[in-house]
Amino acid sequence: MAELNIKPWFSIWIKPKQTVRAIIDFNVRYRFFILSVLYGLPTVLQTAQNLSLSSVLSMPAILIGCVILSPILGAIGLLLCTLFLTWTGRWIGGRASFLEMRCAVSWTNATNIVTVLIWAALIGRFKEILFFEGFVNMPMTTMDSAWLTACFFIQLVVAIWSFILLMYAISEVHRFSVWKSLLNIAMAFVVGVGISWIVAFILERVADLRV
Repeated sequence: MAELNIKPWFSIWIKPKQTVRAIIDFNVRYRFFILSVLYGLPTVLQTAQNLSLSSVLSMPAILIGCVILSPILGAIGLLLCTLFLTWTGRWIGGRASFLEMRCAVSWTNATNIVTVLIWAALIGRFKEILFFEGFVNMPMTTMDSAWLTACFFIQLVVAIWSFILLMYAISEVHRFSVWKSLLNIAMAFVVGVGISWIVAFILERVADLRV
């Protein structure tokens, strides 16, 4: 087996193509569990906030539940993204295997470590108030409001950069241009939304028949 001669947690930020290729050559499954946690945890925490879980659960219970669910939901999310990107990419000449694409998608989301750290800082500052749906509309001091705005801005920058990294990583594993990667992402998004709509429609019809 080849040696991993890079530090992927750092190099993925500036050399996505080289980093993904080095990881694939070393071990295409490298750190998938940790990456699943990083992918799933911010989503689960956001869901906890949207559901106002602080009104029914203590903060320790919310955090424990989020930590338990994050690798499961994160893995599901990464696998679905991988499936759609692999499938639609082949329509336009892509050559990535499922595992190669999973590696690309997973590692370009390693940047989520910043989002997780921001969530940790928010939890430390706002405690259980954070997990109410109307949190951002609650009265705040000028300092808290400025601090929250800074966190949102950092998250936005990281999200944009992660998207750019994904384009380059897809280009590497599918072996086509970066602009074709953008088309691949758009196609995967449309297919994913379409399938979600069809599933929701079918479930709605089934529910109507049972009434």
